[in-house]
Amino acid sequence: MRTLDAWIEDRRVGVFSEDPQPDGSTRYAFQYDELTSKDIVSLTMVPIDGELRFESPTFPPPFDMILPEGERRARIEQARKILRTDSFSLLSYVGANPVNRVRFLLPGETPQEDPPPIPTPKEIADTRQGRELFRELVARTDLRQGVAGVQPKILGADAASKLSDDARQFRGSTHLLKASTSQFPFLAVNERTCLDVLAEAGVTVPKTTLSADGELLLVERFDLDKHGKLAGFEEAAALLGETSATKYNRDYGTMIEVLCESIAPKLQESARSTLLKCVVLNHLLGNGDAHLKNFGVIYEDPRNVSLAPVYDCVSTLPYIPNDVPALALSFEWYSKDWWPRTKIEEFAGHYGSLSPAEIRRSFDQCYGAVHHGVQTVTQFGRDIDGFAELAQRIATLWTERVAAFRAESSSLKKSSTPRR
Repeated sequence: MRTLDAWIEDRRVGVFSEDPQPDGSTRYAFQYDELTSKDIVSLTMVPIDGELRFESPTFPPPFDMILPEGERRARIEQARKILRTDSFSLLSYVGANPVNRVRFLLPGETPQEDPPPIPTPKEIADTRQGRELFRELVARTDLRQGVAGVQPKILGADAASKLSDDARQFRGSTHLLKASTSQFPFLAVNERTCLDVLAEAGVTVPKTTLSADGELLLVERFDLDKHGKLAGFEEAAALLGETSATKYNRDYGTMIEVLCESIAPKLQESARSTLLKCVVLNHLLGNGDAHLKNFGVIYEDPRNVSLAPVYDCVSTLPYIPNDVPALALSFEWYSKDWWPRTKIEEFAGHYGSLSPAEIRRSFDQCYGAVHHGVQTVTQFGRDIDGFAELAQRIATLWTERVAAFRAESSSLKKSSTPRR
């Protein structure tokens, strides 16, 4: 049997184990040290009625969500000369420095390592050698970082932070630094502009800093307060029992229902409205990668859960002209083609809990936000060397998608009564 200790700040809260069975299968279990309401490792593992043990025949999705994917996973496998890296081994390797408040350490170890220092937001904003800087940082950064996603990124801490040594130790990283690639040039400025569009529509997004050359995006962690205390965070994928391998399963309607089941009742109406805007904006922006790992909740305890800021939003159609939505729209309209306006209106009434008048207002906000994005990306095209051609393609794509959407027939007059 292999085990890992789970820590939150300076407290060990339980033990995660992998136990091979006589029939060749594997049993996973998490055992809390004591009954707790705050120091939970997942909203799907809340101790109730004295139950401190949770077992599973598969690797638990809440722990899968910090495992590396894509380029980082390939580099880990290459560096460790491992042909096959199983999930428990990966968690053992990266669990001490995750994008999460829960750390996984080998038995007997305690949280000690400071996250690597990264350039300050001002230094990132001033750089015009983004890819070169990123390669230098990667070369001197430990691979043992629990950060998911295919896009190249590293975790680090702002060296200018004035937190105490103790707070810094248990805080972990403060930022993610993400880089564009040769396959997806200027992905950083693409994401920054898409997040600006979401913010213009009233959606909460993380604080970001774009490099002067448009190749790097510094993203401030939204689960960290000014005192260095981390909130709990859970992806929609984990709440739905899905993993990185199945993040394109399910549909947005089911995702919204599951997220809102976790969210405090007084915040559910706002959350539904926000998530509806995300569906519409991802459609208008041509984002085919808004999957289950790109939405989530943050919490202090199971009674204080809110929708997390929306992150990892990019326009994929400029790179992949035939791309399709990451998820189906709903159980009722289970299609991964770009959806008709009438279906999105029906979705807004049912899953967004909006009246026809509210749907119109929400759509108008989205149109205005995308128009703002067209202006923003056009300006970036003027300011960033080499970006002008792609910026024009993005601006044209967004303009045409909004115009086409607005021109489609509407069913709002006969819209069904929204759920309340």
